[in-house]
Amino acid sequence: MSPTERSAYVLDSSAIIDLAKNLSRGKLKKTLIALAKQQQLVIPEGVFREIARVSDKANKLLAQLNRSYPNCVVRIHDIAHLPEELQRIERTYGATIHVGNRQYAGFWGSPSGRKAADGQVVAVGKVIRGIVVTGDQKIELVCLLENVPHIGWTELVRRTGGGGQPDLFSA
Repeated sequence: MSPTERSAYVLDSSAIIDLAKNLSRGKLKKTLIALAKQQQLVIPEGVFREIARVSDKANKLLAQLNRSYPNCVVRIHDIAHLPEELQRIERTYGATIHVGNRQYAGFWGSPSGRKAADGQVVAVGKVIRGIVVTGDQKIELVCLLENVPHIGWTELVRRTGGGGQPDLFSA
């Protein structure tokens, strides 16, 4: 089953890094593998490359996931209409993002500049009708404007059954 046939979670770099920081390695691996097995984990190729540059812990796990479940890393040119949608989103929101009377720096205003994977995350979410998982305000705003559902990493953990406080008195 391809990601276009069922709702999938499209993760951005901030979500992956937050998951890696806040979950044990075992819990993170279990959560991402379960989603990958159900073909509900989607990582745009730009996010995969970003993680390789910034997070050793997450990079090792993503490399393992990519070997075991190669369909979870989405290559832009492998999905119909995705390259065109990505170009449109980058043109529209690259320099600035307008929400109501406010203007925000666009995707290109990030430290990664034009190499940022933010546009890929929104474009993939829109084209496959997935749920974007992000902690990045720019991505959240563009998801709002493009009518793409989005959640934070904490909601993903709740939905996948990973939440819960450890028992204070357990041994």
